[in-house]
Amino acid sequence: MPLGPYACDLLARLTKDHLLKGRIGFLGRLWPSQVTFGQVKTLLSKHGSFPNIATAGYADDRIINDKRLTGLLGFSECLAIDFDRSEEAEIEQDLNVTPPASHIGYFDVLYNNGTMEHIFHVPNFLENAFHYLKNDGVIIHSSPMNNVPEHGFYQFSPTFFFDYYEANVFEILECSIVEHDFTNGQHRHRHWSFNSYDHQPDPLYAKLGAPGNSHDVVFVARRRGASTSNTIPTQFRYRRNTVSAAG
Repeated sequence: MPLGPYACDLLARLTKDHLLKGRIGFLGRLWPSQVTFGQVKTLLSKHGSFPNIATAGYADDRIINDKRLTGLLGFSECLAIDFDRSEEAEIEQDLNVTPPASHIGYFDVLYNNGTMEHIFHVPNFLENAFHYLKNDGVIIHSSPMNNVPEHGFYQFSPTFFFDYYEANVFEILECSIVEHDFTNGQHRHRHWSFNSYDHQPDPLYAKLGAPGNSHDVVFVARRRGASTSNTIPTQFRYRRNTVSAAG
């Protein structure tokens, strides 16, 4: 997945909003880079001060790759997890397969930026992420939700993340829907907070955006001591119906 302005902006915001630091792992390598140091400075400035910017010493036209970006954000280490050797990931693993052979409980932050939809065995992907993440570590998902058929195997609804991470006793930190507008060759995006449990079923059914726009779901959760990875959720709308019928 290329590293572009949108991913830089999202990571900067989440780093500030949730006080993220330490070791970050990318579930799928973020490259090639499409951003320069000048662009990154502008993007990051919207979210407050990042001390490493002032001491970086890069020219404004210097290409900023994933490792340089996370260093500028203040992370101590950045490793990528990927099965394709051409991606030059530090940890080679097919995320369809569990469990990981190394780096168990290693990462403070894991970032899934458009990788999970390409993995056929999603439960194994989620179990791998769980094992790579340390207690109190944070996982970030940025996944396609709408109007991207044939991009990968799947598109994901917010309820997928809410129900899985609630069932597995994670702390849910945030969820937002992002609308991507590529009109006239320019990429604009807007996002709004969304909580599946605050709505009646199907609040977005056939109601999303202008023709040609696509939508992602961004979901952030924290692993806790009681967290698990293998509890199979029931979608909340049917769980509610079951509780109602039983009452």
